[in-house]
Amino acid sequence: MKRFSQLAVPYIVWAVLMLVMPMALIAIYSFTQQGNSIISFTLTLEHYAKFFTDPDFLLILWRSIFIAIKTTVICLLLGYPVAYFISGNSERMQNILILCITLPTWINMLVRTYAWIGLLSEDGIIQQILSIFGLGNQELLYTEGAVLLGMV
Repeated sequence: MKRFSQLAVPYIVWAVLMLVMPMALIAIYSFTQQGNSIISFTLTLEHYAKFFTDPDFLLILWRSIFIAIKTTVICLLLGYPVAYFISGNSERMQNILILCITLPTWINMLVRTYAWIGLLSEDGIIQQILSIFGLGNQELLYTEGAVLLGMV
C-alpha cells in the first residue's frame, strides 16, 4: 500500500502547483492594493467593500446565483431519471450508457464552447432548423438560455 501512496505524490504536487497556488494568488491579490515603484503591496478590503456596495456588482452576483440555482435544478431533473434508467439495465449496457454520458466531458471546454457558438449562432444549425418550422430569426446566442444550455 505504501508503494501506491508514493505514486500519488506527483499528482498531489501537480494539483498544488496548478490548482491551489493560482487560487491562493487570486486570494492574495483580492486583499492587496498594488502600489507604485516605491511602495509595494498594501493590505486592503477595498475590493470587497466595492463589490458588496456597487449595485452593478450585486446585480451580476444575484444573476449568477440565480443561474447557478437554475442549472442545479435542471441537472437534478435530468440526472435522476437518466441515472434511474441506467440502473435498470444490464451491467454491460450500464457501462456503455455511462460512457455515452461522460464522453462529451473529455472534450476540452473551449472546444465545446465554440461548438455551442456554432450551433446557436444566427446561421447555425439550430437556427436553420427553427426557420424550417417558421421560427427563424430567434436570438439564441448570448442569452440566459444559451448560458443554461452550456452549463447543463
